[in-house]
Amino acid sequence: YRNFKRAKISKSGTIKYLTPEELGRLINHSLHDNRRLQVIRDKFLFCCYTGIRFGDMATLRVEHIKSINGKLYLDKVQIKTDEPVMVPLIPQAVELFESYKVEDEARLTGYLFPGRSNQKINVYLKEIAALCQIDKNLTFH
Repeated sequence: YRNFKRAKISKSGTIKYLTPEELGRLINHSLHDNRRLQVIRDKFLFCCYTGIRFGDMATLRVEHIKSINGKLYLDKVQIKTDEPVMVPLIPQAVELFESYKVEDEARLTGYLFPGRSNQKINVYLKEIAALCQIDKNLTFH
């Protein structure tokens, strides 16, 4: 152990959050000609609007969205912590929920969003960031 030296921890990995202006560009950029990227963006935005993790979004079923007194809530047990969570849906999240719950894949599988791996989705998010002129490493984490 005499010759052992601890590696220095780099502080260059600082998290850079999206600004409201960058989020607006992400929301408003037209991806209608590319369904694959549109679905990835919608998944990312749904997580932004609800605060849920990728794993919870990936396992989100239509039945996890419940109406209580006329207001929609996400009611689910979190994958990572095994803790229940109930999140009120803001109008933007409700809009995404309403558009995806009627799609064939949601009706057949019960899952709100079509599946993709976290690794593949992060590759697509980088593509979306470039199209939206966002100079940040956009990932679900």
